[in-house]
Amino acid sequence: MTTSMPDSWHSTGHRPRRPPPPGAHPRPEADRIDRHHLMMALEALRQVPEQARRYTVPEEEVVVRGLSALVLAELRALGLRSQQRDGVRYYDSDDVMSLTVHGNVGPSAAGPRRFWPRRLNARTDAPFARFEVEYRMLCPRPGHAAPCRFHVLVAGGGVETIETRESVVRHRVPVSLRNEWPEIPRPYPAALRDMTQNHLMWLPEAIRHSMEFVARTGLLDCGEAARMLVATGEREGLRIRPSFGLVVTAPFAMRHYWADVLVGDDWVPVDPLLLSAMLRWRALSEADWTPYRSPGRILHRLGDSDRPLVTHGENREDEEVAVTLITRPVPGP
Repeated sequence: MTTSMPDSWHSTGHRPRRPPPPGAHPRPEADRIDRHHLMMALEALRQVPEQARRYTVPEEEVVVRGLSALVLAELRALGLRSQQRDGVRYYDSDDVMSLTVHGNVGPSAAGPRRFWPRRLNARTDAPFARFEVEYRMLCPRPGHAAPCRFHVLVAGGGVETIETRESVVRHRVPVSLRNEWPEIPRPYPAALRDMTQNHLMWLPEAIRHSMEFVARTGLLDCGEAARMLVATGEREGLRIRPSFGLVVTAPFAMRHYWADVLVGDDWVPVDPLLLSAMLRWRALSEADWTPYRSPGRILHRLGDSDRPLVTHGENREDEEVAVTLITRPVPGP
């Protein structure tokens, strides 16, 4: 797929950093920011139509998420869009997510830039890695007379119902992840090769599923990447299916989408969009990884399509509940 992205998006390396002069005071924020990929992300965001943005995140929250007021001022001078209302400056949530992850700042970047690659690179002879995922959720309507009924989505698309009178709930789910996966046979399918030319970004709902936007810009998120992989793979004759679930690493898990390709008797997870991003960030080594290697050791499949992880009410289809997913490794064989 052709894109209009700058050539530097296709580089896997960072620009070299000069060492600080002797006696210089450290600059923690400047040192940790991946300025090269931050600026590439800012350039990519120029292609997002202004009418698609929703300015809902106040600057105070953006600072908490890792971008300081000084950095934000610099980014605005270079073209980052924002809106001023009643003396408060607001930003688009998807813009903020893209900038923090590609810029390697704040909690949003910790998973894809550090925890996920660490787990992918782990050396182990064990066939499985075991984790405990603790679902932390709050009653969305505290004070009601009847007991709370929380419905938790589990592997295979099933639902586990928890009835409690506690307004704060901690529910633990064991997860076992396979460490080694079959290789995708060569020559690699065109569907996977084409996906490596695209670029992981977080996009507003108004353009997230626009094939015209993806074809023109090469920008897409994990959900649209999974849908595209399945559609193009099926046209190519692959046995391929969509997957929705969790990226499971300590200290927390996150929702994610990917595709599975049937290799022999195994449905093998593939995610060339995510792995290409990790290789560009140098979070993964090209000596050990290609975009076509399976990241299955961090992926816990819940089903074929996106569904709420937790709902609250009498039925599964009731109110969706925000949930925090705390993850701990379980020692042992």
